[in-house]
Amino acid sequence: MRLRDVIIIRLKYGEIYHEFKDSAKFQVCAPPTGILFVAGMLKANGVDVAILDAELFNFTANDIKKEIRKEKPRIVGISGTTPEVLTIKKVAKAIKDVDKNIIVVLGGPHSTILPNEAIKDKNIDYLVRGEGEITMLELTQKLMLGQSVKDVKGISYRQKGKIIHNPPRELIKNLDEIPYQARDLLPVEKYTYPAPKLGKVPFVVLLTTRGCPYQCIFCNKMDGSSVRYMSPKRVVDEIAFIHKKYGIKFFQFNDETFNLNHKRVFEICELIIKKKLKIQWYCMVRSNLATKELFQKMKQAGCVRITMGVETGSQEINNILRKGTKLEQYEKAYKWAKEAGIETRGSFIIGNPYDTEKTIKQTIKFAKKLKIDEAYFNIMTPYPATRVYEMAKRGEGLRLLTRDWSKYTRWGDAIIELPTLSRDDLIKWQKRAHRSFYLRPSKVWYQFRRMGLKDSIRAALVYVPALFKK
Repeated sequence: MRLRDVIIIRLKYGEIYHEFKDSAKFQVCAPPTGILFVAGMLKANGVDVAILDAELFNFTANDIKKEIRKEKPRIVGISGTTPEVLTIKKVAKAIKDVDKNIIVVLGGPHSTILPNEAIKDKNIDYLVRGEGEITMLELTQKLMLGQSVKDVKGISYRQKGKIIHNPPRELIKNLDEIPYQARDLLPVEKYTYPAPKLGKVPFVVLLTTRGCPYQCIFCNKMDGSSVRYMSPKRVVDEIAFIHKKYGIKFFQFNDETFNLNHKRVFEICELIIKKKLKIQWYCMVRSNLATKELFQKMKQAGCVRITMGVETGSQEINNILRKGTKLEQYEKAYKWAKEAGIETRGSFIIGNPYDTEKTIKQTIKFAKKLKIDEAYFNIMTPYPATRVYEMAKRGEGLRLLTRDWSKYTRWGDAIIELPTLSRDDLIKWQKRAHRSFYLRPSKVWYQFRRMGLKDSIRAALVYVPALFKK
């Protein structure tokens, strides 16, 4: 007897970051946004669905086995990225070991980008490609009724030894029609974030746009180039609902570029102010779309932190990456954010195509020149279905060293080499960049104020040795 229709699993991902995995307890464990959207769609249409967050609860494959044995679901969905491929295989096998009749469905980036590879796993019955809400609902309904799935768009499966890829599903045009994320299926209070002046507090992740019009060579454009928006009213109504129901005071907008549409941002801010919502929030913005007035309005509405993908301190490398920005735009944007009283973060890449020791030094110098609060230096990782992946395969400015997806993690390892920099050189430069940026009195003091004495000491005992480890 089946006790549950569907269980969706968020895999344990912290352990894939190699030597940095021991620092997972200091990291923010964000709610699984994509899974919550899919679960919300299923729940709104009468499907009995549960979520198992292996990352939050530190579940191993054996722990998942126990949960599956207890819940007895008809269908188990797994969401996974390409670096998690070994974990995907392990968990899919664990589910089938419990009951080979349980239907295993894989969604997320890996199934979308590499469907031919993903569906070859004998323990995976179906793939959901692209946006999962409608596809997973239709697939679930067909499977529960024992009907053919040949007309379900956006899925892949095996039939008599042959791989079948049904036609892709159209992107959802009206995002307002998507039900709220099914946050009630998880312990909201356990997802915490070190918010400015609030300490570590529960937080919620919002995704209010999909798609990006820019052409950065390291992005796979999974959500398309056309940008689709939730209306300002829908966005603020959801914030107000969450604030009232759960008492949440901190929100993170996971939109790729929150400030794409200034009119919409101003409307969202005005509605937050009008509703007198005493909240704080964090978002990702682009420097070429920033204005002083926009940051002031965002701050007035509760924005306390912004981040930008700066990537490099070399304009020549910036052009190769097709960022569509100028270095001086980052300087202006961060200056305006600081003047508005907003904390600042930037992400950078070590090992861009044609990077040299000189351009990497420029990147580190530029990160410090920007006077941002936090900087993260990732090693370039060419993911499949990106322009930089094709460049790396051709040896154009960088060279791919492996297709072992478990190594595609950006931290503590490198899967590329450059004409003048080896894999080991890139690893050393990543550590050097973090040491150079963070081991300064101003940054030590900032982290202490942000995390408190106890957590600062515990984090330092993990991070600092990792940054000096050879």
